[in-house]
Amino acid sequence: MIEHKHLILKGTMAQSLKKGDVHNLLNDMVEVLGMELIQGVRTNPNVGYEGGDYPGVTGCALITTSHIVLHTWDKTMDFQFDCYSCKDFNPDDVIAELITWGLNAEHKKYFDREYKIIEIDNE
Repeated sequence: MIEHKHLILKGTMAQSLKKGDVHNLLNDMVEVLGMELIQGVRTNPNVGYEGGDYPGVTGCALITTSHIVLHTWDKTMDFQFDCYSCKDFNPDDVIAELITWGLNAEHKKYFDREYKIIEIDNE
């Protein structure tokens, strides 16, 4: 049976993460969750650094069951993390792995998207 699990986390970092850190974190997260990277993608995980007014690193791992994304901001030491998968996973495993990288998830949402998602009227 296909699952539809979506974890969204927001928190603070103990220290700024570099591109290599985010690349390794995403690879570790894929392993911790027992998931697999999509093969044939030129760069996976794909990680970049943006300077300017809001410097930080963003990384995305395309997994066979969907995606894992991490955004970081150096000035505020904030991060946001998103994991969506058609494979069931334990959010506590994700949070524990982030802690090993110095990321403290202060705000957490875990959605079971197997059920109907209610549309918001834009009127």
